[in-house]
Amino acid sequence: MKKILLTLALTTIACLPFSSAHAYTIDSVNHIATVSPSDGSSGIITALNEVNNRVDKTVRWKVNFTNGIYNLTKGFYIQHLENIDLVGNGSTLQKGSSWSSEYIMYFAYAKNVTIKNFIFRGLTDFLVSNNKCVWGEQGVYLGSTINVTVDHNKFINFGDAALRVTTYDNDPIKGVNSFNNVTTNNMFNNVCQTSTTSNSLDHGGTQNYLFQFNTFDNLHGSVKFATRTPAKDIKVLNNWVRSSTWHGIESDNYDNLTILGNKLENIAQAAITVYTNPRAAQDWACFNNLLIKGNIINNALIGIRFSPQPYADGFTFIPNNVAFKANTVSNIIGSNPGIYIINGKVNGLTITDNTLSSIASKKALGYATGSTNVVVSGNTMDGVAVK
Repeated sequence: MKKILLTLALTTIACLPFSSAHAYTIDSVNHIATVSPSDGSSGIITALNEVNNRVDKTVRWKVNFTNGIYNLTKGFYIQHLENIDLVGNGSTLQKGSSWSSEYIMYFAYAKNVTIKNFIFRGLTDFLVSNNKCVWGEQGVYLGSTINVTVDHNKFINFGDAALRVTTYDNDPIKGVNSFNNVTTNNMFNNVCQTSTTSNSLDHGGTQNYLFQFNTFDNLHGSVKFATRTPAKDIKVLNNWVRSSTWHGIESDNYDNLTILGNKLENIAQAAITVYTNPRAAQDWACFNNLLIKGNIINNALIGIRFSPQPYADGFTFIPNNVAFKANTVSNIIGSNPGIYIINGKVNGLTITDNTLSSIASKKALGYATGSTNVVVSGNTMDGVAVK
């Protein structure tokens, strides 16, 4: 493997200084770049840019991070990564004592990229912050990306979004321009949230997003799926939230949202809450084809809550095809029904085969009498059939 010492000016990231000599290597025959902790932030950024600026982006490359602890001074802010596997090999990428950025990885317009087997570590001590989120202290950002997979990583101590998958704030395409991303098999500990929210009011979140087999301990915000412009096709499957000082799964304004097979326990507020964001910059009818099925909820203030309330300007809508099926909800300590709809009506409402027990309010289900095409059957509370 031939070592290449780079003195090229950065083309993708401007004004980031780097050393004239780095330890990383480039294997152009096997299409592998290897970086190590001794490269530091600037050396890694230079290596990433060298690979990113290759002529033939149809050839898939690997950027291999030698196992170790990387004490970083700044994040990797790069645009247009394509056909690249970033492989951590168990390495820890952590914000060091001289940290000067917001995110560790910040990728806009990436396409066909994997981020695998890293430990990302932020700066937030939730004991010091009294279990409150610290806005702007974030981990990995994917803006306007297509086919990016985040798999088998660990995210620890992030005060804001440990992972944000959304449409890039400065994308010239308004609405949604983030598609087909995947987040699977990751572990999150002591983070505020994962999110799909854009900071721009005229950009939405992401579409056709799979979020599956992820585990959360000591969550302090929520596993959040939100959009500020019309968006659809989110699948939240088989995740496990083991504790949260706020919500479990939270979502607003999406169509074709499926929340299926998740386990949520020890949740201080709502285990699952889906609602209209009244602060959206535009109004649109949403929540069509909402499915909440096969989830197991235990020990929460609120079980499953759906609130299709009007927007701030009074715009009112009625979602179509909303279903709550075969959920198990137990030990709900708040004053609300175990599963309920509030602040709105539904056309095509199905509530079937849910099992509820130990609901403090003694109320199993709640929904507006004005809903139409309603099917309610097979539900029980403490072993007794309910309607």
